[in-house]
Amino acid sequence: KNNIIVHFGTAIRKFENPVFDSNSISGNLILYPRTYRDPDPDPAKKTHPYKHYQKKDLISELHIYVKDSYSGQTYFTVNDQNFQEMRVYEPNKSATIFSYVFGVLAILGFLIGGSGVLLLIACNCPQVYLETSPGNYQFLAGMYSGAIMSNLERTDLLPLTGFIPTSDTIRIKISGLPGETQFLNYASMKKLVHPVGTEVVGSRYGDLFIIDHLETPRKVMAGEILDRSKSVSYRDGNGYGFHITDSTAALSSLILRYERKHGEKKALLVSRLKNTDWGGYLFKEFKGLYGSSYSAWVNQQEKLSSIHMMEWQKQQGLFLKVSILTENGWEYVDYFPSAGNTASRDMAMEIDISRAKGNSITIKLESAFRFWEVDQAVISYDAVKMDEVEEVKLITATKNGQDQSSMIEGKDQGYVTLDKTDQLNLEFVDTGAFAEKGGKTTYVFTAGGYY
Repeated sequence: KNNIIVHFGTAIRKFENPVFDSNSISGNLILYPRTYRDPDPDPAKKTHPYKHYQKKDLISELHIYVKDSYSGQTYFTVNDQNFQEMRVYEPNKSATIFSYVFGVLAILGFLIGGSGVLLLIACNCPQVYLETSPGNYQFLAGMYSGAIMSNLERTDLLPLTGFIPTSDTIRIKISGLPGETQFLNYASMKKLVHPVGTEVVGSRYGDLFIIDHLETPRKVMAGEILDRSKSVSYRDGNGYGFHITDSTAALSSLILRYERKHGEKKALLVSRLKNTDWGGYLFKEFKGLYGSSYSAWVNQQEKLSSIHMMEWQKQQGLFLKVSILTENGWEYVDYFPSAGNTASRDMAMEIDISRAKGNSITIKLESAFRFWEVDQAVISYDAVKMDEVEEVKLITATKNGQDQSSMIEGKDQGYVTLDKTDQLNLEFVDTGAFAEKGGKTTYVFTAGGYY
């Protein structure tokens, strides 16, 4: 357990029973008896000697430096206006002081989840735009968010829900961002014709489903709040952000209970999700700490296996973990990969419900504190998996006037790189765009890579 030490210049106090809000820490201030000399506040000093018997106290401390002066107050609040710096002292062969200038939100993340959870959530990923009328492009979302290294490369799909083409040519624009280099391996377009009134959703494995009837949860539980079903039953932007914590669990959770349909052995969990801006902010600040050494850190991480990196993300709650309640307790099912913090995404997951406990289907979603937002979480018992899907032909792929088609037509070792404000312009042609009768057409854009 961390002792939270507040530094008012030379005056030092400890928080007693601190209270954590969404953007502040408050609590009573008490004297903190020290059995050793206070660490030197000079940030230029990288190492600080200590006696062996001091180690236990020293590494359990979180030091917060504030701009305010101490004037005898017994209660205090740390927020973004008075926060100056945070330090954590750890034994290390090369350096024993780590200085995190994140702001008060990062302190909350450190206390609840550990500093390791700050690494992978931000959407500096490729930004996808769709031409909705001649010359006018609409931003859709970022793709393969969180794939910030080559060993995290993945493929992502994006249904163009509600899009009606104005010609037989469909144009997509993928833009880079300042400060990032995008590596695009693959891009394609698919088309599904399905009944009016139904929708298309996809899983992280690339499977596409037609959904119709959706079951909302009967009860939704978060912490001691017994029913939040209204917040995740509808796509209304009024979702749940995993802001309630449990002192006995490493991750924040949301438990959803659905009515069980007799005889069904599978259900499709359909969720509208996004990562929070808070997570993106933390990543930006974390990256800034490395300065010119960030590339060296990435190179070191890329030596690890993809399996190791994926497992680490699951453990830290960067992915949204899904479990089902069985007679033997909670059983892990799968995870939703990072959705990015630029737009909500509809994501689907097949779940085996044959071993579900009782007459209900009880599902648990787990996230690092405030890293995910769930706008809707419903299930379908009659979803249809589409085994055969029509491909829409790619006719051009250009960057700065240069043809890039051969680089993105297959999943291989060839990549299109996008630096800063580079754009990749894609054109797909669907000669049957206006020939479909008695149905609804949904196009699905797919891309893979890393950044």
